[in-house]
Amino acid sequence: MTRLTMSVKSVDKEAWKSIKVEAAKHEMQIGEFLGFLINEHKSLEADNNWDAILKSKSILTKKDADEIKKHAESFRKGFDFR
Repeated sequence: MTRLTMSVKSVDKEAWKSIKVEAAKHEMQIGEFLGFLINEHKSLEADNNWDAILKSKSILTKKDADEIKKHAESFRKGFDFR
């Protein structure tokens, strides 16, 4: 892996201090720690997919959903929405 010397713009002092502290806690250099954060974010993003939301048990009963739909439709009619 090629290592580069980079500058990071628009990071406030508190955020930079937090990054440095967290990198030190993990016994990493800041560049290594940023790579670690990116990999963690990617793995969490992959785990947090829509299947868990779309295939989960509904919190509304069919009756509740129909009632909400009916109220929404009557509300929208008042504003000439379709």
